[in-house]
Amino acid sequence: MNRINLEFKHYVVAVLSVAIALIVTLAIENLFDRSLIGPFLAAVALTAWYGGIKPGSVAVILSILACNSLHLSSF
Repeated sequence: MNRINLEFKHYVVAVLSVAIALIVTLAIENLFDRSLIGPFLAAVALTAWYGGIKPGSVAVILSILACNSLHLSSF
């Protein structure tokens, strides 16, 4: 049971870090002409460092989805 809770925390970190990166990007996107990928790279790096490869992969997928949705909404 304890191992399941620990693994769940790693995935929560993946979701929260990408969500925070999305909020930061939405808050400051009007200040820059180019797209911001730095917060998403930081979210993936933090998640992979903290949780390992599986939560890191989840963070990569979520970051790709968030970046694509940001890119599509700018048209």
